[in-house]
Amino acid sequence: MATVLEENRYVSSVHVSVDPRHLMLALWLHCTQHPYRILVVPGGDFATTKKMEDDHGYLFFRFCFAAVEESALVASSKSFVEACRSFWDIQDVEVIEKILQENADEGEDQFDREIIED
Repeated sequence: MATVLEENRYVSSVHVSVDPRHLMLALWLHCTQHPYRILVVPGGDFATTKKMEDDHGYLFFRFCFAAVEESALVASSKSFVEACRSFWDIQDVEVIEKILQENADEGEDQFDREIIED
């Protein structure tokens, strides 16, 4: 089962200072951190066209709750809500920039992206 969530990126006072795409990236990164540890998929990954990905993809997250116990579903949903509340409570642009900078510092070089072919 897939659920689509459109996050309202305009509820934060920092939205005027941070590009909306960067703001949503920071929210996504925030969700992956302790204590939340929720991994959602950015909507752009599921856009049907490049134009949709560029224009609207960043507005969405996708969840997948395939083959999980109901208790895990409840706990994960609560963690996501807590992560969003915590993120939108941030009032300092520097905190958002720090989240983004930490991600940039890690870089993608540390990930092994081996392509597995059948």
